[in-house]
Amino acid sequence: MFVSILSNKKIISASQKLMNDILALPNAPGIYYFLNKKNDIIYIGKAKSLSSRVKNYFSPTAPYKAKKIVKQAAKIKTEVTNSELTALLKEAETIKLVNPKHNSQLKRYGNKYFIRIDKGHKFPKAEISNKFDFDGNDYFGLFISRKRAEVVLNIIDKTFALRECTDKEFARGKKCFLADIERCTAPCIKKKDNEYFDELNRVYEFLFGKNQSALDRMLNKMKDFSQREKYEKAAETKEIIDLILSQIHKSSLIAEPVNSANVLFEITEGLTKDHILMLEGKFFVRESNHKKENCFETALDDFYEDIRQVNKIPTEEDLEKMKITLNWMIKNRNKVRVFYLKDYITKGELYSAVSNGAGRSKKYSSDFNLKYLSNNISVNKEIIPEEN
Repeated sequence: MFVSILSNKKIISASQKLMNDILALPNAPGIYYFLNKKNDIIYIGKAKSLSSRVKNYFSPTAPYKAKKIVKQAAKIKTEVTNSELTALLKEAETIKLVNPKHNSQLKRYGNKYFIRIDKGHKFPKAEISNKFDFDGNDYFGLFISRKRAEVVLNIIDKTFALRECTDKEFARGKKCFLADIERCTAPCIKKKDNEYFDELNRVYEFLFGKNQSALDRMLNKMKDFSQREKYEKAAETKEIIDLILSQIHKSSLIAEPVNSANVLFEITEGLTKDHILMLEGKFFVRESNHKKENCFETALDDFYEDIRQVNKIPTEEDLEKMKITLNWMIKNRNKVRVFYLKDYITKGELYSAVSNGAGRSKKYSSDFNLKYLSNNISVNKEIIPEEN
């Protein structure tokens, strides 16, 4: 038997069993399961509000895939989580465990990209890597697409004077065009180059989310070009400033490379807080339902007791969690507090700081003078003539 549910003046048809399940849905974050008559899970999804999200499947304007799932569904089950983030993590993990037939995404681990500082060379440079390793290099990210990583690398290349040449080109010991236009300090022709390492330190600061120095530098360049009536160069510099501005809300939450960061994140979104531990790329979510042992507490104990982990290299599952977690936190940084484990001598001291709210709450505006930037950009817009 089918009955109708009146929702926002739209008639939704559903079986009596599904109707009861829908009416019982909580207005809370979590994951939901559609099951068929054989009790097999046919689809898994996540929601910020389980009630609102699942009801959309029964709307007359629902997409074809949603209607197909509803047609095959006999009942709905849900799991409430503390936050949208833990719902995202649980969804990704559960889909790989269950492999529902209607889930096309998240069944496999996707591509992941990092900005790598190649410390194996005497004069390190920034480059894109699709691998993460403990090879002595530093890794920043994680980027969900190569295109996003390329945007950040482009900013680094055009803002800071690091080399962009290959090791083979560097070995020739010949000054290149980038050095002529002051885009590189030319370490290839110097035995010692302190200026290069000053630039490298500025790149690290930028990758840690400190954007003001990069913006100051480009604004000064734009002013200089404008004053010398090099308007084309000034306009090119303005494009880089716009690129940096576009990355402000996407800048890093952690002031360390991901390969060496040991951090506890506290997420405040629901009634209960979530805690996520990142130890040199490995991820542990407190009270994960899929793990019988409490890996979170064990990992924290091992860190403070200086016990080396046997499986130190992050797995594909760890990198997937890193991608989901860091990208969600960048968009919801006002809900995140960051605790660096090295700031605390013991686990007890860390938990005391968490309870007292003493973590480092990183906000991009603390290193970003919007008023100063606005004034400078408005001044420079006046002195860069528009093209006819």
